[in-house]
Amino acid sequence: MIFSFQATLLALQALLAVISAKSKSCNATDEVVKAVKEIWKAGAAKQENQQKIADNDFFSQMANSKTNGIGCSYNWCTGQLFSVCVYNQDGSAATNLYTNGADGETCATCPAGSTCVEGLCDVALTPEAPTSTICTNAANTDAKWITDDFRKTAVGMHNYYRRLLATGWAEDKKLGYAKWAASLPELASEMFLQFVI
Repeated sequence: MIFSFQATLLALQALLAVISAKSKSCNATDEVVKAVKEIWKAGAAKQENQQKIADNDFFSQMANSKTNGIGCSYNWCTGQLFSVCVYNQDGSAATNLYTNGADGETCATCPAGSTCVEGLCDVALTPEAPTSTICTNAANTDAKWITDDFRKTAVGMHNYYRRLLATGWAEDKKLGYAKWAASLPELASEMFLQFVI
């Protein structure tokens, strides 16, 4: 049994499947392959042509011709297998999922400079650096790959734990709660300290 939902994740489209699997010892790759086949088969059964139809967003995401980048992962949690794929284009917003071609025109309209590989246009993926309002010159450094969401989360979590320490709520193995920290400054994101590992 597969329960799926779609969400926007950092302006990208994410497709998550919760897969009922027998145990953690099963082959996760095989389970994910089965789930993808089921999602495709169910979606294809609803489609009559290239036009996107309502309530078929999972298929639309997988079949969208504008998508040329995807990243997937999986994890076991509380006895269930979770799989997520993030796409660089929103298939649920497409009107037409692809352009119809005549017989034998499989790769006839591939972009210039691309090649046809097993019926698909091999198009180079050019990653876009996230824009930053915190670090205005980030585009000129390796910090361009760090998003503002990541910066805010990292700084926010550090400050959260520092506040626990400053207000006497930080747990301590020896005393139960650590002594209050005096004059602990709030951290701010500093562009010059950021680098990509």
